[in-house]
Amino acid sequence: MKKYIVLIIAIILIIVIAVVLRNNRSKMKAVEVLSESSIETIPVHIEKISYQNFSDKIQLTGILKPKRDLMVISQTQGLVIKMDIKNGDYVREGTEIVKVDDELLSAELKVTQANFEKAQKDIERFEKMAEIDGVTQDQLEKMQLNLKNAEARYITTKKRLRDTSIKAPFNGYINQLLTKKGSMLGPGVPVFQIVDVSGFKMILKCSEDQISKIKKNMQAQVTVKAVEGLELTGKVSSVSVSADISQQYGLEIEIAQHSSELVKGGMIAVADIVGDESINIIMIPNDRIITRNGLNYIFIVDDNIARLVEVKTGMTSGNMTEIVEGLSIGDEIVTLGFEKLSDGQKVNIVSR
Repeated sequence: MKKYIVLIIAIILIIVIAVVLRNNRSKMKAVEVLSESSIETIPVHIEKISYQNFSDKIQLTGILKPKRDLMVISQTQGLVIKMDIKNGDYVREGTEIVKVDDELLSAELKVTQANFEKAQKDIERFEKMAEIDGVTQDQLEKMQLNLKNAEARYITTKKRLRDTSIKAPFNGYINQLLTKKGSMLGPGVPVFQIVDVSGFKMILKCSEDQISKIKKNMQAQVTVKAVEGLELTGKVSSVSVSADISQQYGLEIEIAQHSSELVKGGMIAVADIVGDESINIIMIPNDRIITRNGLNYIFIVDDNIARLVEVKTGMTSGNMTEIVEGLSIGDEIVTLGFEKLSDGQKVNIVSR
């Protein structure tokens, strides 16, 4: 009877052990499946690193101003008797824009001219008489002073007479006429504004980081927002040596003559100042760089495994940054999909 009991217990133990082993095997398979499913393969786009030649560009926005813009001021007083020019007319240098009544000044000029000529003859006569002691030295000096006064009045009157004809100081367009025929002018009164649009200039402000890269005579490519497809060529004509009160630095760009009549003063333009060219460097878009704890990293792919590598950066221009250490030519960097990556993760390369 005892033998049967022992046998039954042994059989029960064998059955229990078999059940436990089977359950453990099922659990191990479940863990293995779960482990395999947790290894996710991330789809990514990659790009192979190659050397580039790069020209640093600084982009600044400003307002186009005419090459020359001048408000002409009256130097005379009198009645405007002639004005044949209209707003918007193109005039040549020396063209008479406004004529002021000069009748009295013309008469005055004749008088001052006659007095000057008489003074010249008097001094010649007195100098000859002085040679034979016919006049005193004091009388001769008074005649010399009289000649100088007469000459000064004559020169002044000629200048006042010339000022009655107000002329264009250079080639350009009459932008504003501030008087009209029949009106009175006085000294210091604005008469007209003339602008020369054979070329333009841009007065710009930039930061200290930008000004340190800009030098006189650097080339600039200028696009005008209102005129699609038009690109103008210019160069940096002046660079300030000190910041203003807002810690901004000023510079001026001269823009060469253009043929488009669509370009007007006051239009908004964008200037790309072209700096020195760097040859055989590695440049990548800024959004490829991951910053953690003040250090810069980039994901590369090696045998379908993502590797997070530390890089050192150099110059930055626009949306591009130079990589000076950490990447080599031929490395494949992740350009799309790196947001979900971790170091050592398997990837599926979707596009190169």
